[in-house]
Amino acid sequence: MEPEQPNRKFWFTQSALKDMERETTCPFRWKSQWLDGKIPFETNEFMDRGKYFEFLCIGGSARSDDEVTDLPRLRNGEKTAMQLRIEAQVAKFTCMFTPNNPQYIGHKIVDTQIEVRHNGRKGTIDFLTEDEDGTLWMWDLKLTSDAESTRTQYGYGNDWNEMDLMQLIHYYDLYKGKFNKPVRLALLVFDYSPSMNVKANEIVVTEQALDLKELRFTCAEHAVQKYEKYGWITIPSVHECSACPLKCSARIAEYNKQPKK
Repeated sequence: MEPEQPNRKFWFTQSALKDMERETTCPFRWKSQWLDGKIPFETNEFMDRGKYFEFLCIGGSARSDDEVTDLPRLRNGEKTAMQLRIEAQVAKFTCMFTPNNPQYIGHKIVDTQIEVRHNGRKGTIDFLTEDEDGTLWMWDLKLTSDAESTRTQYGYGNDWNEMDLMQLIHYYDLYKGKFNKPVRLALLVFDYSPSMNVKANEIVVTEQALDLKELRFTCAEHAVQKYEKYGWITIPSVHECSACPLKCSARIAEYNKQPKK
């Protein structure tokens, strides 16, 4: 019996890759979500804050159907202090890229939310700028609760050279592969802490980083090919089953009676 084929063209993204790489990921859930589109992508309050920030800064998010244009208000309808800090950071972002503004950093935004598809992979670049020398720059824009945090390996208070910045490297490689243009890469991080920190730096992409990114994508792509050929297995776990809406016989018993909607 031939394996069931996905009902649409699938382009591997860095999010799909990282989901595939997680030790707790159930392959059948992954297929149902990424290939078949049967499971919606969940969001949370932290993600919504980032989407709201992107909407105000660059006019949208990576997916047009995933935009957040406001945040939960106080009971009296007023904005929370956190939302006001986010909006103040948006104003700071605008000043940074507005010529003749005292905070202008010498970069003009030339494009935003650029989706690039190449060799079966895709990604959405936040924005591109051109500096005063005419050099093209690719930027990844992030919002976090505290840009100085080192509590986890994902905190931007850590040494960026030691962090997993595969998303940026993926976008960089996609753009160069698709358009064959020289481009420099930068990461721009804002937070909504009372300190309202801003951090920016160029990310130098090494051949070693590109090779590692390529290896990770290739391994994930080979895994999908094998599952498509031999069948998608289930790996039930509390983490997976508690959030999975599928009616699956492999579900952990306590989640089998009433799948989460």
